[in-house]
Amino acid sequence: MNLAVIDKNLQGYGYKYQNFNEIVQEIKTLLISTIWRLILVNFQLLQL
Repeated sequence: MNLAVIDKNLQGYGYKYQNFNEIVQEIKTLLISTIWRLILVNFQLLQL
């Protein structure tokens, strides 16, 4: 995959993220927080 092309396409269009690495980091953060929420909910259900 040519990341330079993706990065170039994102620039100048008013996107919040200006490069591919920022998008990947945001997705990782979202996935990690979602997984933690699921773990906590399951743990709370086990306590009932």
